[in-house]
Amino acid sequence: MITLLFLLVSHIGPDSLYPDPKLTPGKAETLKVDDLTDKWACKDGTHTVTCTYSQAHRDVRAHEHKDVYDEYKVPAPQRNTKYGEVDHFYPLCAGGSNDLQNLWYQPARSILNGTNFGYHQKDKLESFVCRQIKARKIDPAVAYKRITEDWVKYYQEIFLKP
Repeated sequence: MITLLFLLVSHIGPDSLYPDPKLTPGKAETLKVDDLTDKWACKDGTHTVTCTYSQAHRDVRAHEHKDVYDEYKVPAPQRNTKYGEVDHFYPLCAGGSNDLQNLWYQPARSILNGTNFGYHQKDKLESFVCRQIKARKIDPAVAYKRITEDWVKYYQEIFLKP
């Protein structure tokens, strides 16, 4: 298990776009490319099948979702994907942990300068990063640092560059 902590000096956006660093600093289970590109054994009903790292390691229980909602003071009527989701700060597909240190409540809508930085946008960044890791174009430790330091800035550099 790997815990890397980076002190946040400042973000490009307001605090509302990021997890509370005291609750969710980010945490990785592995930053080894081989772990992230290997095939893993998973159960499909009664059969064993091969699956990806994230499929084999996705295991956030309902009580942990509730704990995250409670920590982030999300009202009961907003505990659904219309308003936001419990998300991995550092993505599971890149080696992120299911630990509460890596789980946060991310709203569906968080606007900065007319652009939404909700969970769908972060999912887009996560997919890009995971493809880059699996293609061995980015080191998982670099991805971890970039996402946990300022995922919004990283998103802007990848998808909103002029």
